[in-house]
Amino acid sequence: MAKSTQPNNDRTPLLLIIVSLGLIGGASGNLGGSPLFILLGAIFGVAWALLLGWIARRMQPHNAVWLRRILFIAVLFAAIVTGAGLMGQSLSAAALHSNPGFFTEMLRGPIGLAESLPFYILNTPLEWILIPLTLLTAWSNPKLRKLLLAVLLIWTFHRVWTYLAFAPQVVDWSKGTAAFTAEQLAQARTWVNLSWIRSCFDLTTATLLLTACLTRARQDK
Repeated sequence: MAKSTQPNNDRTPLLLIIVSLGLIGGASGNLGGSPLFILLGAIFGVAWALLLGWIARRMQPHNAVWLRRILFIAVLFAAIVTGAGLMGQSLSAAALHSNPGFFTEMLRGPIGLAESLPFYILNTPLEWILIPLTLLTAWSNPKLRKLLLAVLLIWTFHRVWTYLAFAPQVVDWSKGTAAFTAEQLAQARTWVNLSWIRSCFDLTTATLLLTACLTRARQDK
């Protein structure tokens, strides 16, 4: 018999999502280059979390069905993002080692745009819709709650760290047209080396989501 995933009046998951998306929104606002954008990003994150909470309550009559769908899509998106990230990391590391000029091209023009497509198409809905909704819809299920709470904590740290420490450098590098200086190449090597940690976060997130999906499937039997 499947355990009930029907949400109750516990506001804990919504508060967790508010904090998570508030932090992520504020960190993403850092790309705007001023405290105002950070504040606006945080406000947007909180407002979006409240909207997701309202959506989750509307989904409540068919919560079990929606949870299966959301988990499946989240696993699919996370797996593709992880695979694309690992491929990009491998290419970046190889380019910096043997052909720094190609690494420059990977961040600019058509190649840079192609590299960023998985982020815009898959990472964005994963970040702002799928991961928050998995926790909101599965909170009353103890086994899923633990898994998805771990996902939320890892993902929040991962995204905040990315927006504060990694994305600004990519934005700065993509604006130029000249070849990287020796100093920029040294920064890029540090960036790539540390990005392997972010790839581990992606892989861990995908693995935990898959575990939650399989756990939910076993509970349905």
